[in-house]
Amino acid sequence: MNSRLTVLAVTAVLLAAFAVPALAAPSEATPDVQGISTRALAKARLALLTARSAKAESRRAARTAQAAINTSNDAVKTAGEAKSATAATQATLDSTKVQSAFAAGGVATSSKKFVQLPGGPSVTVSAPPSGLIEVWAQATMSDAGAVSLYEDGQQMLGQNEFEFCVNEESGGSLFAASGIGPPGPATLGTPSPAGFCGTEGAPGSVLLQTTPGSHTYELRYELLECGCAPDVMFSKRLLRVGPRL
Repeated sequence: MNSRLTVLAVTAVLLAAFAVPALAAPSEATPDVQGISTRALAKARLALLTARSAKAESRRAARTAQAAINTSNDAVKTAGEAKSATAATQATLDSTKVQSAFAAGGVATSSKKFVQLPGGPSVTVSAPPSGLIEVWAQATMSDAGAVSLYEDGQQMLGQNEFEFCVNEESGGSLFAASGIGPPGPATLGTPSPAGFCGTEGAPGSVLLQTTPGSHTYELRYELLECGCAPDVMFSKRLLRVGPRL
């Protein structure tokens, strides 16, 4: 009996001796939890760094894009300002342009007061703040006749009132053919110096005063009483008006 117990006891001790190392050492089939956790943590850290880098890059791209937008907006603004300046400059240049009109055909009148005749000519000009305008005019007349400048339907002041260059109570004339010279058509124009009714050759300018703003100018005509013909024909009629800044 004692021998049997002794054998069992020895067997139990041996079994325990073999079992303890087996429990202490990790089995080849048991996962390395600590290693897996370390690697997972490393990967998570790498992913976090990558995400932060991407976020920083995104912010830089956003700043670059905003800078590009600002530059574009500045360019658009500058272009708009340049366009406005160009338009203003063009408007100023346009306001200084001389307006010209010409009527080649002949028209006649027997009126001894200034009247409108077909073809005018007429022009519309914007007088500057100074109110000064320059006028050039010329016409060919078959006999004694006078030409006067009208503004917006009213005769302008400051024209020649020499008695041989205009009928009594007709106001003033820009120029006229008095009939004192040789018979036949005469081509005369502005200016009309003292004692004369007009200038031969290319017309010169006459400076007149008006109010600032847009005005329409036209030439009107009359038969001078000093002539012998029943009427007078006007042809090749020229009118130029420009603002004097």
